[in-house]
Amino acid sequence: MNKNINPFKVLIVDAYGVFNFGNGISKSVIATFQKWMAEGKQVYILSNTAAVNAGAIKSYEKKGVIRGVHY
Repeated sequence: MNKNINPFKVLIVDAYGVFNFGNGISKSVIATFQKWMAEGKQVYILSNTAAVNAGAIKSYEKKGVIRGVHY
């Protein structure tokens, strides 16, 4: 991941193929998201799904990415 993000306050991360590989998410990605949030950055997940729903949020939680903590 690009470490030169200091000038940015908002980060948009594409979900599939970038950090979500279907069966899991690397612990280093999860830690990076949490670090960015702790630094006061707004982290958004971009997905090509038609709508955000509770099922998608639960799916991320099962993989260790928690709304309000990592994005």
